[in-house]
Amino acid sequence: MLKAIVFTPYSISQLTRFDISSDWFSEYFLPPNAVGLKRVAFDNIVYIIESSLEDDSGPLVAINLETEYSVFSPNKDNGLILERIRTVSDAQFSRSVKIPPPWRPYTEQSTLSVCAETRFQGLKSRINFHLRPNGRNDLFAFAYTDRAINFDDLPDMSTLHEQVRLKFTDAVLTPASPTDTKFRAGIELAEILPQGFRPGASLQQWYTSMLTSAQRSFVDKKYDGPVRLRGVAGTGKTISLAIKLLRDGNQFEAEKKNRRLCFLSHSSAAMDAVRSLAENLDPMGMLYGNSKYCHMEIRTLYDLAQEFLNFELRQLHPLSLDGTEGRKMQKELIDSALIEMWESNVIRSRFSDLSKSIRTNWENAVISKDGILISELMNEFANVLDIENIRAGDSKGEKYATSSLKRAAWLMPLNSEQDKRFVLDVHRRYRSLLRDMDIISTDQMIADFNNFLDSNTWDQIRDRSGYDALFVDELHLFNVMERQTFHKLMCRTLEEENDRPVRPALFMAYDLKQSTNDSFTQYDDSTGALFTKSSGLQNSDLIQLETVFRYTPRLSIFYGISTQDFLELKYQKNGRAISAQVSWMMDRNLN
Repeated sequence: MLKAIVFTPYSISQLTRFDISSDWFSEYFLPPNAVGLKRVAFDNIVYIIESSLEDDSGPLVAINLETEYSVFSPNKDNGLILERIRTVSDAQFSRSVKIPPPWRPYTEQSTLSVCAETRFQGLKSRINFHLRPNGRNDLFAFAYTDRAINFDDLPDMSTLHEQVRLKFTDAVLTPASPTDTKFRAGIELAEILPQGFRPGASLQQWYTSMLTSAQRSFVDKKYDGPVRLRGVAGTGKTISLAIKLLRDGNQFEAEKKNRRLCFLSHSSAAMDAVRSLAENLDPMGMLYGNSKYCHMEIRTLYDLAQEFLNFELRQLHPLSLDGTEGRKMQKELIDSALIEMWESNVIRSRFSDLSKSIRTNWENAVISKDGILISELMNEFANVLDIENIRAGDSKGEKYATSSLKRAAWLMPLNSEQDKRFVLDVHRRYRSLLRDMDIISTDQMIADFNNFLDSNTWDQIRDRSGYDALFVDELHLFNVMERQTFHKLMCRTLEEENDRPVRPALFMAYDLKQSTNDSFTQYDDSTGALFTKSSGLQNSDLIQLETVFRYTPRLSIFYGISTQDFLELKYQKNGRAISAQVSWMMDRNLN
């Protein structure tokens, strides 16, 4: 019986780039395409570490597999648990990750506990960690419990950690051996990397020989103002942003310049993909704190907001730190409010004089699950009600309901006072659902974050906590209020000659055709008027990417391409392509 499985911070990050099946947790063999890693075992302790590792003094991530407190077992969601251990590892050993508050982290001295389940699974079971076991700079996931218990009642697993450390030297010195294929039968690990990224090439090789002239022009841009990178899906926007982030960061470090750089994404999935990409191209390990001068982070806007707003102190939890997931959950809550209202004859009678389009869309939302009205309400909540703190029953609510001011074209048409009171009533019920769960929505969080960034508190700490440059991916997915935070997150820099603010170094990638926000597509893209005049982001430079590199298995099937030189597909039982090897000429760039 295995006692423990052991990683380095780098190897666990690399391994969790793969979509790991439940069968993997029986023997913990490496996937055949886990390049640069090796698996060795001593005394029932499995080590998955870098093949090139020559030093046994670095930090380890150890996971207990024995006794009733084993972290992994057949009846658990082991994949989710491994992902959470990886996140805690990144939070401890890198500068780019924070433990999400919804995991309800609790720390007492050097012991940490986080939820092992999602909110929908119950949030009862816990993963317990020693942050410095036996005084070493390691992370030890030593106990899984089906509920929160006093740390003093947890087992003392220090002896197991000593055994892990004792055999680590042998693990480093032992050469890699081929994996027995019988243990890999039926186990496919699909690597989770951004589409189009091909591991193996160095950062310099990507810059000199794999980027187009337009991409290289973007990477070479100076920090003297905002730059927009526009291109359709598959033109290599994200890889261009990531290479610029890493290349500039390495240059700042070499020149001993103190800089803070942040890559902002809309979703956690995109953030994880970019982090995996960056780890492949990060020669100095800057994302893991191996830098003295340049500080780099890869974040979502929402986890950045919750870090500054400290919701846990008020016993509140964000609906999500992922923009995509947060929007989906908001839709479900608004849908619940609309159904509740529709099922009440009194409320339907009260709003009998609604505009025909709203009445029809309300009925369609309930009867046929048409999402038009929900999307319009989400837009109204985010960009009007939440940002302005407008509530049903207060003075701002009355002013909103009775106002005859012209509304922006990208907002939902509200032609009468009753239309507006209907919106206020849905909003009231929606907020009540959030309040019952002690949850704050992503829109409410961004509204509060905007207020914080206008506060005296942020003014005092902005120069040390703000960023010298932001790299914003998928700009088209951020709404108006979210885009207003970008320039406020920047450090203030004044021109030497006239003390005027220097234009922010904001590098943005987007595709108008992929936008789900009416507020985005209404702007004149030729001038870059996506921001307010006070932001200093108008009239930004524009670089257009034209060459499309994206090539997928479905396109192969569509075009009938089957030669080994171009594409080798492997399928799961359900027919979904899980891995693809594509010639680098077609596969070298990432959207």
